[in-house]
Amino acid sequence: MRWKFWKKKSTREQKFHPIPSSPGPLPEKLLQHLIQELELNAQWVRTLASVTRPMAGEHNICEFRVFSPAQMAMRGITVRDYGSFDGSGQLILFSGTLNLETGVVSLIPGIQGRAP
Repeated sequence: MRWKFWKKKSTREQKFHPIPSSPGPLPEKLLQHLIQELELNAQWVRTLASVTRPMAGEHNICEFRVFSPAQMAMRGITVRDYGSFDGSGQLILFSGTLNLETGVVSLIPGIQGRAP
């Protein structure tokens, strides 16, 4: 086996979660969108977490789900991956897609109405 330790990951790969579906902080473009476009409280938005996964058939687009880790802890729910919300969609604050090349965020209508 040959290691290519001299090759670095691209900046796009470093900004997102190492495992596409693992919970982690919000991607920077999504964070900016929620604060600037939707005019949500920046302090509250920074407490949120997300899970992402590559969109089927699209190389540069990923799907995301945003949730509150504090709410999850209160309810005793562990978020392991993107599929953790399949049975409990009411816990998703925001959901949509993020274009990794352009940084364009598209929210799914109806879900973002649950945010305070």
